[in-house]
Amino acid sequence: MTSANNNSQDRRILEILDVILKFAAGDLQARGTVSEEDNALDGVMTGINMLGEELQAQVAERKHQERALRESQARLDLALQSARMGIWQWDIAGDRRYFDAQFCRLLGIDCAAFTGIEEEFYRVVHPDDRETLRAALARSIEQDAPYESEYRALWPDGSVHYLAGRGRLVRDGQGRPAAINGVTWDITERKQAEVELLKRAAEIELKNRLLEQSDRN
Repeated sequence: MTSANNNSQDRRILEILDVILKFAAGDLQARGTVSEEDNALDGVMTGINMLGEELQAQVAERKHQERALRESQARLDLALQSARMGIWQWDIAGDRRYFDAQFCRLLGIDCAAFTGIEEEFYRVVHPDDRETLRAALARSIEQDAPYESEYRALWPDGSVHYLAGRGRLVRDGQGRPAAINGVTWDITERKQAEVELLKRAAEIELKNRLLEQSDRN
């Protein structure tokens, strides 16, 4: 083999290495030249170029899937926000709670600071509702029943917000309770309307009693 051939081979090897390094750096558009000599190094370069095309196609498909997933998530977030509904999960074995951003807003807590421990969650639940909420979760586990609850959340500003929750128990491969996945939504307006109706009903009843007493007199 002549010195010229050695130099040509060295250049080809360096070019192959250069393309591989560009791939590793994320440049999947890099391609090497293929001569018409049909030698072993040309075969290697052809294979590397084909690999680059395959990787590009895979990345493009992955980006498309990721973009579609982000768009779907954005639509879901918008729908949940419009419905004032949040998603949550209680990991029973690890005793950790995972809340999405909308549920954190419903509770009036900072998602970034929330660690998921029991005490932290129940701190924002009205004291009169805590045992009822615990009982609803326990009933779901013990009876394999759908989780249903209504409770009040106490926001840092002192306001009270009524929430309703529904969930379903999930078991692991051995049949043991693993988690409860659920949704929670705001029912404050409904509760306020119910209170107003009860108030009006009480006022009407009082007026009727006063009229009855007046008629007797």
